[in-house]
Amino acid sequence: MKSWGEVPKAYAIMHANSLYNNMDPLVESVNNKEIKDKFRMHFNLELGAYNDKEADIYNLSRLQVSPYWSTNHVMMKIRQASRQNIQFKIGDQEVAQHWKVINGAAEHENNEITLTSAPSSEGRILLKEELPDQYNVNFAFKGNVVGQQAFYVNYDEKTNSYLRIVLVDNEIVISEKLPGGGIVEKERFPLNEIKWNEEEYAFNKATVYTYHDTQKGSRIDEEEYPRNLTEKRVFNIAINKDKIEIDVDNVLSETVQINPKLQGAQIGFGALYSNKNTSHEQYADDIYDTLIEDILITDKNNQTIFTNQYTNFEKVKYKSTELFNHVVDFFIETF
Repeated sequence: MKSWGEVPKAYAIMHANSLYNNMDPLVESVNNKEIKDKFRMHFNLELGAYNDKEADIYNLSRLQVSPYWSTNHVMMKIRQASRQNIQFKIGDQEVAQHWKVINGAAEHENNEITLTSAPSSEGRILLKEELPDQYNVNFAFKGNVVGQQAFYVNYDEKTNSYLRIVLVDNEIVISEKLPGGGIVEKERFPLNEIKWNEEEYAFNKATVYTYHDTQKGSRIDEEEYPRNLTEKRVFNIAINKDKIEIDVDNVLSETVQINPKLQGAQIGFGALYSNKNTSHEQYADDIYDTLIEDILITDKNNQTIFTNQYTNFEKVKYKSTELFNHVVDFFIETF
């Protein structure tokens, strides 16, 4: 910027990756001339956010951001492409200090934690406070259906052992990892099917498609959920010394025995993408966000150990602000 003395005029052609690649030569020639006459740089490729000094200033790469990505998801993509240290957004420092980030990034905002995984690996946070033998945990997962949203109990950081409850692709999977052992699946429970409209999954406008792609009308696997489909699942979990009782949406209710070798006293949350081993573009992203809302941990006497829920006053304030914003949006969109 300093060498130009101003913000340079830049252009990003639609569709990405087509110029200098498979475009008709006559069309390419006209585009190339007009772009270079009118702009000082051109983001032609959709490969990643990072461009080094060797890059062609008229054939730069850009990151195509999906609307459902969190701030830290974007930052994680930038770190992945640049291989440089990136400062992630933390949010509420007072709430964040209760948690330890094992991997990935966590943003604490209002009554939510947005946990972002690192590429191809799980994002994980642990509550620093050790919990008693008997307690209750209530929370809601609000991440995309295609992905792994995990809750850990009896977590022992020293031995890396735990019992794990995972909401993965609309199923509940219970696994355990004993000290010195591997992860072993114990039980699996399907949840009720989620209804969704195929037409709501739109084409990514900054991507090149073949004729076959466009004629199909969609790049989704009709037997799978689209990756941007979200669903809120409310969990109520009662932890005892030898068992846990799991309730999801007041529909699924299961009891799982706890192996006596699991002696940890911490809880945690995890976020991981689902590896589909498919060519479908919808599963291409190996970074995943989970939203954890309204965490409430209480002891056997119903005394609060930890919560990020709104107080009654905060809830009224939030709802009032949300209503006002909806009214403003309505007038902007309508008039």
